[in-house]
Amino acid sequence: MGVSTLKTSNRTVISNLQYFSLLVGGTIAFAHFIYSHIVIAYAGRDGWLSVLFFGVLCQVMAFAFTKLGVLQGERSLVQHITYVWGKWIGMILSTLYIVYFIFIASLTLHLFASFLGIIYPRTPTAIWLFFLTIAIVWAMYSGLEVMARSVEMILPFLLFLGILATILAMPDRDYSQLMPILNNGLLPVWRGSLILVTMVSEMVVFNMIAPDVQNQKNLVKQGFIMAFVLMIMMLGPITGPVMIFGEKIAQILAYPTFAELQYLDAKPLLERLDLFGVVLWTFGAYFRVSIFGICAMRAVSETTKTKRYNAYSIPVSLIIVGLGLIMPIDRADDFSFLSATYPVISIIMGLLIPSLLLVSTWIKNALAKRKQMGRKRAQPNPT
Repeated sequence: MGVSTLKTSNRTVISNLQYFSLLVGGTIAFAHFIYSHIVIAYAGRDGWLSVLFFGVLCQVMAFAFTKLGVLQGERSLVQHITYVWGKWIGMILSTLYIVYFIFIASLTLHLFASFLGIIYPRTPTAIWLFFLTIAIVWAMYSGLEVMARSVEMILPFLLFLGILATILAMPDRDYSQLMPILNNGLLPVWRGSLILVTMVSEMVVFNMIAPDVQNQKNLVKQGFIMAFVLMIMMLGPITGPVMIFGEKIAQILAYPTFAELQYLDAKPLLERLDLFGVVLWTFGAYFRVSIFGICAMRAVSETTKTKRYNAYSIPVSLIIVGLGLIMPIDRADDFSFLSATYPVISIIMGLLIPSLLLVSTWIKNALAKRKQMGRKRAQPNPT
């Protein structure tokens, strides 16, 4: 199931398990450390309601993404845009998606550097980023097949660490901290849900590799399951810090889930649980940057009609790292951008455009089918 085989000179075939492993690996760790903080800041003790509302929206979005992936056939996202909307619109939107993917990868590196600067102030961030950059360049040059296998092998270990941390945290959690419900109304809950919708909107990147999936016809059904899994995996990081520290303290913590790991006492079983957080986010950042980098590289290759995807691996990776390094580290500005400006950008690029593309594809296919039926009727009936 985990074996990938060469399909064409420019395509690999990955299993459905590898596809969804990439999705989880590129999403969850980042969401736990970044998006959970914003949801708690907005919704507080009602964050769990934000997750439940998000769960409903996530099912709809999962259907849109996976159905579009099936309809794409052998075409990637940028190729399908050109197929449906024409050359010029395709060129414009392809360029925008290249910029969008590169920006997300750079932003991830920037936020990871900010995190390391806070928890390890005496260790130069450049050391961490140097080794991470080498791994990212290697992953992008090696391509999707190697990345898929790497995630498939490492992800179970990371999930085990996450589940273990959740179990160890249970005795310290005070569920009464989640009461009263809706004390501040529905608006904060909705704003928290919107942040999680932003997280899922980023998953449009996986439509770049949908043609590589071995069994596309099962994507829609498996997408519904994955949407439910994502909802469950977001409940703990959003409710845990509130139950341990209380709503007010949890809302002002820079990294609530990491603070929870630092607070927990797992002795004599484990000396320091916070190292779990460092491992989780290091690999999470690596997976996320590599996936967005690979898809940006593919989009560039397909837009410029280059035969080999990895021809752009070094230029794209250097742009990603360079942008990540020059972004000024300011937590207040980062929070403001991620909670206000970025959701608008991400929802347009990751939800609005793909939804319009899905509807346009349905219309195009329906018109083509009607035209084909008309031709059959117009043919003389042989006697």
